[in-house]
Amino acid sequence: MSITWKSGPIVAWTESDGPGRVPPVAPRRLMFASAVALGVAFFGVITANTVCPDHALWIDALATFTVVLTVTAVVATLKASAAASIITLAACCGGLSIAAVDGVHEITRSRVIAIAFAVAGLLSAFSAMTAMRLRRWESVVVADALRPLPAELSAPATDGSSPTTAPVSVGADEVRVLDHS
Repeated sequence: MSITWKSGPIVAWTESDGPGRVPPVAPRRLMFASAVALGVAFFGVITANTVCPDHALWIDALATFTVVLTVTAVVATLKASAAASIITLAACCGGLSIAAVDGVHEITRSRVIAIAFAVAGLLSAFSAMTAMRLRRWESVVVADALRPLPAELSAPATDGSSPTTAPVSVGADEVRVLDHS
């Protein structure tokens, strides 16, 4: 069986005719580095055990949500989910709160936890910002592609006079004749 190339119409555009350049996306390495930083922070939160009874309830409540968000963020990053950066930012907010409360008791561990959550938060914030820029570009390009195209439609006259011309709006799924008489 031989496959041969057949000449046909060429559909393409130059950079000036097309939708423009796609904004750059954040490298996946950033989110993996964020996941590693979350792992370090997670280890710090789990191994923390020198807290006074007054602050234990605060840290337990914050840690419950933060640990769940941290594990979810790491899994979302490994699965290349679009929500990974947002979940990471939420986990970092909880982690920084834990570090602030824990800073009264164990300053070194608290600083390590805070730095790890801050690094993860900064990396995921950069990734989220680039994703938002890409989403904004995409919505503009799609909106331009779905905008109705103006066209002229000549309809034959039924009473023997000259044909009438009415503007037509061509959308994605329909054709409408706009009568402005």
